[in-house]
Amino acid sequence: MDSRIALAVLISFLALGTSGIQSIQAAEENDVTVHVDNGRSFTGTVDPKTDDVTLWMRFESYGTIRVRRPIKWHRVIHVVAGGEELSTEAFREQLDKWTFTSTMTLNWSGVAQSRDLPNRASVNSHSKTAERALNAMGFKQRLVTVSVKARLAQWDNDAALDGVEVLVMPLDDAGRLVPVRGTVMLELTAPRAVDREQSPRLHGVRFQTVARSAHQIKASDFTAEGTVLRLRFRQTDPQFDSTWLSTGILKVRLVVPGSGVFRASVDDLEIRPFSPIRDLSERHHGRRYLLSE
Repeated sequence: MDSRIALAVLISFLALGTSGIQSIQAAEENDVTVHVDNGRSFTGTVDPKTDDVTLWMRFESYGTIRVRRPIKWHRVIHVVAGGEELSTEAFREQLDKWTFTSTMTLNWSGVAQSRDLPNRASVNSHSKTAERALNAMGFKQRLVTVSVKARLAQWDNDAALDGVEVLVMPLDDAGRLVPVRGTVMLELTAPRAVDREQSPRLHGVRFQTVARSAHQIKASDFTAEGTVLRLRFRQTDPQFDSTWLSTGILKVRLVVPGSGVFRASVDDLEIRPFSPIRDLSERHHGRRYLLSE
């Protein structure tokens, strides 16, 4: 390889690494969450295409534009920016502050057109090699699946179990973790004893939803293991309702703009641990936990 070509490719790598990291960090710092009139919310950056009629949101992965979404200003209820909740009017006054333009691009055409590099075909060949190297280095990981683990958990100051903790792990084709920005929807379903007339085919058992929730996630939420989400028992709690059977199925749906929809499930998830003592307490005292707990 010509030493000048090698030097140009190396400089491009260094430029990509520095600008890429800065771009990702800047994008995280410029993230805003927009709440609209139908109850939904969107977390991303404000695209320069935004005008007086439409707020354009941009969702990126590793600095590459994936999706632009238009939202009419009259639908915006409020915006959370920089950890502060702002009215639509207040946010529009600060719009320039939150408008972000990604700079993570690799200008191979500029390298190829350099006067110091006479052989453009050779540069293009090495450009493809460099892009393959970037993929191997993880700069362009492609999300192919999501893996999940779940367990019953307790996260407040009493002894009762509060819900299910879910470890979400988006993975590429090599099984490596891919921190992403998107939405995770959790739904826990379990069999429940009902009147036999309501479910004659299943002999008095019907599958019903125990709990469901939706969570916005971003790259900074991830550790080396993944990101942990909590599905809280609210109106329905199998700990205090023995009509629920002891196991259920957790369904997980991950939506990543620009990558697709990925599904996973956890079968035979324990939602009420086996405990003869607590069963006895419930039958005799009407409660599963002791007063001292």
